[in-house]
Amino acid sequence: MPPRQSGSAQWQRGGLLLLRRRRWLALAAFAVSESLAPLLSVLLKALIDRPRPPHGLIHAAGPSFPSGHATYARATAVALVLLFTTPGARRRWWWTLASLGVLGMAWSRTYLQVHWLSDVIAGALLGTAISLLVFALAQRHQAWISSASAYSSPNPSV
Repeated sequence: MPPRQSGSAQWQRGGLLLLRRRRWLALAAFAVSESLAPLLSVLLKALIDRPRPPHGLIHAAGPSFPSGHATYARATAVALVLLFTTPGARRRWWWTLASLGVLGMAWSRTYLQVHWLSDVIAGALLGTAISLLVFALAQRHQAWISSASAYSSPNPSV
């Protein structure tokens, strides 16, 4: 499974960088996002059990919907952009680059006739939703911790 190997390498590099910078909550959010993407993709495949297109150029096993490649690629791309860029014009370039990479991968899955177009669209949307939800929850948790520590620390001015 070459896509999983490259995804695994990205996961490892991103995780090591977060470890070095001691960004524990970011590392946890990254790990949860990267774990949920394949898990939810496989679960939906089992529940929906949609057959793959006939006469694919390569043999792919298992159900078709949603595309696991698209789910994992988009979840990873969203997570990496959120983790390693700051809001602004530069981030827009990274969003564009990440989207083009996922779009190219999605196109290849339909070109090889191992997925329907709706499979890769649903997979990309699932991956996006997973990462955005996980990182939003992590950000909310960080805000809650910050506000809780502000209330619990003694204030000498009172």
